[in-house]
Amino acid sequence: MSIRSITKEDWSKVRDIYQKGIETKVATFETSPPDNYEDWSKKFDKKNVFVHESNGEVDGWISLSKFSVDVVMKVLGKSPFIFTQMQKEVVLEQNSTTI
Repeated sequence: MSIRSITKEDWSKVRDIYQKGIETKVATFETSPPDNYEDWSKKFDKKNVFVHESNGEVDGWISLSKFSVDVVMKVLGKSPFIFTQMQKEVVLEQNSTTI
């Protein structure tokens, strides 16, 4: 088991994992993963995206980013229902990529 920075070569495995998250319909609002690593990686700080490997195979990924509850509350108009849904999505996303 190891954790390391993502590389372009990891994209096919990460794309498969990302697609599984899309299929749950709770991990993201996207309907399909980007076609290529370059488009997908634009969303993230490349210094903070990692993959998990077991027996030489990528079986998970995680992206670390700053998150501000204050900003989210301003954007959502302080709607507790939406915020609760967002919290669930964050937890689900974290659980699906926990390493």
